[in-house]
Amino acid sequence: MLKIPYPIEEDDKIKMEVDYLNALSNKAKYDEIKKKLSDLEEKISSDSLVKRIDANCIQKYLSKIFIISISKMLLIKDTLEKYPSYLEELNQIFKKETNSEKIDYHYTTFQPDIRDFFQNVTNLGVKLESCFYCNISHINPFALPIQKYKDVIDFLNKASKKELKQINDIGKARAESIFEKDFKEQEELIGINKINNKDLEIIIKDIEQKLNDTQEEYSQYFTLDHFMPKAKYPCFSLSLYNFVPSCHTCNCTLKVDKFDKVIEDNISSISPSSEDFTLDRDFRFHLLYPSEKKQKEFILSNEILSNTKAVEAVFDLFALEGRYKHFEEEANEMVDKSMKYSDSNLDQISRLLKVSTNELEKDIYGADLYDEKCQKPLSKLRKDIAKQIDII
Repeated sequence: MLKIPYPIEEDDKIKMEVDYLNALSNKAKYDEIKKKLSDLEEKISSDSLVKRIDANCIQKYLSKIFIISISKMLLIKDTLEKYPSYLEELNQIFKKETNSEKIDYHYTTFQPDIRDFFQNVTNLGVKLESCFYCNISHINPFALPIQKYKDVIDFLNKASKKELKQINDIGKARAESIFEKDFKEQEELIGINKINNKDLEIIIKDIEQKLNDTQEEYSQYFTLDHFMPKAKYPCFSLSLYNFVPSCHTCNCTLKVDKFDKVIEDNISSISPSSEDFTLDRDFRFHLLYPSEKKQKEFILSNEILSNTKAVEAVFDLFALEGRYKHFEEEANEMVDKSMKYSDSNLDQISRLLKVSTNELEKDIYGADLYDEKCQKPLSKLRKDIAKQIDII
């Protein structure tokens, strides 16, 4: 629903992408993946059955797969779909080799570092204020959701250093040591940086308490979704612009790995990280007059302006129509205020208080309504209704 506000200036964009690559390079697996990508690129380039134009495309973008745009991802996908064996080989590079039938991905190895990157990207002015799919839920990039770990051992083996330092009695030095070790049982903590039995009891108790935090608190945590699902496109599972900061409801309950043909055919226009994103302009919220005289409040609806099938698919995928029905009151409150504070009333109050009408409107309706870059929860709804009733 909203476009991710990545840097527009080239220098800032390059810095962000370098920071992301640095985050990945924290793991030795990164160099291994890069080597395999280089080998595959060379293999494709030397294959006489691969058209030269296709080989050039692969040569140009494959090594940059971690930071290529959505449009370039689609170009790689479309090119390699002509050569299924190479596409499968590329996908295999991003999968873990396991003894079980369950497929695992190298993404899990990098997940803590990628999350840390998105927490730090705010330093470049990239605000992560609400879910980019629904614009309903607040997302907190600085909340660390340790509930996603299965148990204490899973937490000790997979937690980032920042998460480890949240735990009572661990601290920076112990976090560094724990981060480097693989655990089979929690008692192996004893002896690490002078951890004793009493320390162990405090540490385990705090981890267990945090693992059992309420679902309500967890629902506000910051999650990362692969717009192009890693199950279908493992090759883009570590691509920066394939990640969408989102709420737990959109990511884990509604979307999961769903990716129907309409969504797939319209990736460029509906992926919040796409340079060609148009979804926020393809529809607008608006209020309808009550159908019955006894019904006083306006009815919240939406009007599709373009890209109809894509908008309908997104509304269906994220159950937006039903979820937004809960905010009719918010829209009607804006109407009530606009009727209460007419232009003439605002002029009178302005003269009385000796403040501009613009400042009064910000106080009445909220300053965020007049901020074009604001992406707080319900910002699109509020701005669309404000335009309809001539507040902005």
